[in-house]
Amino acid sequence: MTPALELELPGDNGAPALARRAVEERIDHGYDEEQTGTLLLLVTELVTNAVLHAGAPGSPVLLRVSITPG
Repeated sequence: MTPALELELPGDNGAPALARRAVEERIDHGYDEEQTGTLLLLVTELVTNAVLHAGAPGSPVLLRVSITPG
């Protein structure tokens, strides 16, 4: 499956906001408001954890998002 979005983010505190913005702007997911909120929360949490727990401070974070029907 080809990702709907693939983006390299800086390994800093701004990465979660950049990830949310990219998902909002670039993915046509067709979810309702509640599902969209959940998607954005998951992306924010995952990117935050990647930044905080990466092997080296400042290491870039690769975000890949795929949307499947259902």
